[in-house]
Amino acid sequence: VLDIDQLDGESDDDYASRGAKLCNHALALARKLPKWSGGEGLKNYIAFPKPNGYQSLHVTFIHDDAPVPLEIQIRTRQMHEVAEYGMAAHWIYKSGQRGKPQKAKKQSRRVAWLESLADKDWELRADPQAFVQEVLRDELGKRCFVFLRDGTILNLSRGCTALDAAFKIHSEVGMHMLYPEINDKQVPPFYELQNGDRVNIVTAEDAVPQREWLACAFLRSTRNRLSAHFRKQSKEKDRAVDLAAALATAATAAAALPLVH
Repeated sequence: VLDIDQLDGESDDDYASRGAKLCNHALALARKLPKWSGGEGLKNYIAFPKPNGYQSLHVTFIHDDAPVPLEIQIRTRQMHEVAEYGMAAHWIYKSGQRGKPQKAKKQSRRVAWLESLADKDWELRADPQAFVQEVLRDELGKRCFVFLRDGTILNLSRGCTALDAAFKIHSEVGMHMLYPEINDKQVPPFYELQNGDRVNIVTAEDAVPQREWLACAFLRSTRNRLSAHFRKQSKEKDRAVDLAAALATAATAAAALPLVH
């Protein structure tokens, strides 16, 4: 595996072309190694990639002292990532090359998830139906799908409450929620959503969040929005108290001044 970096200002096409040339150069050097013969039956998957994007040079050599065929594969690090994890790894590699480590890290987790599915497929390869059921149980079992009045589906984490759903619809819906309705029945904000629930959030312009809602929030994003609201509310209250105290002090001071006739 040739570990080469993309140069500053180098286009993707030029980078791929340079990688292909280096692979062919490495092959030429391998053919000149002493006591090794062969190297003629080349499979050039770089010039002619497989349908899944796989690229590599495959060639077989034989050593004079050990007449056992040895196949070697020559490819760049980028090609190797695709070979190991599929085309998704290509985009991760490019993100890392272009100075986007956070994006690459996020995408890497997605590839790791895809790799875990491949492992399940290998374990259950004799039974496709068992594979599908395993994925549904392990992966989709972590999610909760509910319906809004207009038929929109909300994809939420398992454990989310009606309050989380309100904020997921829109922060203003959550901030002005009067009460939630689930399956046409009024429920408390802490109601834990179930797959297939029909969700309706009743709002009012004068409705405001309650502090006890913090204990009803499952999602961190919901708690963060509520906490920010209460912090702002507390600061405004403190400013009002300070203003009232300042006015009272000014009034007391004014009352103590002697009257001028």
